[in-house]
Amino acid sequence: MPSGHSSGGHFGGGSFSGSRGGHFGGSHGSFSSHSHSNVTRSYRSWFAPRVMVFGGRTIYMGSGRASAASVLGIFVVLAIIATAFAGLTWSDAGDKIGIIKEDYAIYQTMAEYADAHSDYQTIGSVTGVECYEEGSNYCIFYTFKTADDKTVEGYSFYVYHLNDYKKGDSVVLAIDTTKDKINMTTESVPLDFKDANIENDDEYIHYQAVYKIARIATMGLIGFTLLLIVSTVLVPLTAKKATAEQIAENKQNNANNQSAPEGTWRCEYCNALNDNGKERCDGCGAKRQK
Repeated sequence: MPSGHSSGGHFGGGSFSGSRGGHFGGSHGSFSSHSHSNVTRSYRSWFAPRVMVFGGRTIYMGSGRASAASVLGIFVVLAIIATAFAGLTWSDAGDKIGIIKEDYAIYQTMAEYADAHSDYQTIGSVTGVECYEEGSNYCIFYTFKTADDKTVEGYSFYVYHLNDYKKGDSVVLAIDTTKDKINMTTESVPLDFKDANIENDDEYIHYQAVYKIARIATMGLIGFTLLLIVSTVLVPLTAKKATAEQIAENKQNNANNQSAPEGTWRCEYCNALNDNGKERCDGCGAKRQK
């Protein structure tokens, strides 16, 4: 593992640092709301039956159908939020898996090179061990000396068992400089890491599980969200076409209400006031009647 920098490490669990930054963090580890001060409240409630235009059709939305559309709309918003959260979790886990793989390649190459060149080895002293919070394997913490006798701290991947190393044990380290040039930024990893298998790293195992679960959740939520959107559209799309009597009654009721103030127009279907610059009603989405 890289050593000598407390800003590196696993994703909060304690691992590799160094000039590359190591793993990830820590040495241990709707609708817009429009209001108008001069708007007269419609005589209808939001869920009251009303005549409206949807998809170019003049339809009659009963109270039950209007209520269902509103409830489905709320669920669509919630489903989109849940899908986005699952997708971000999926992406984040994938990024972390990629970084772990990259670190493995770098430090195993370092260990293999040091194994063949003894001047790239040094002796460290184990200062402690730590179990991964969601696994059974351990990483080890150690120190070693620079060329001018300063102490460098380091720690490993989560690939060791509890009894592999104990506090006070010596550990042979692979380093990225010759031992006579060790300084505070020298990268290091236990020499036996050259034989480690990434599939046994508890941190890698953890993020692989998160990745798979988040991927399944994201795909399932995408399907569920699409189903909700289709259902929400079908509610008004399958509504009965408004009869001439319903349209006439609706217009008469609108005519009995206060006239639209200057600079606004009143929707003939839901009675809501809208700015003249808008071609569709904020209340029901109906196209402005000329």
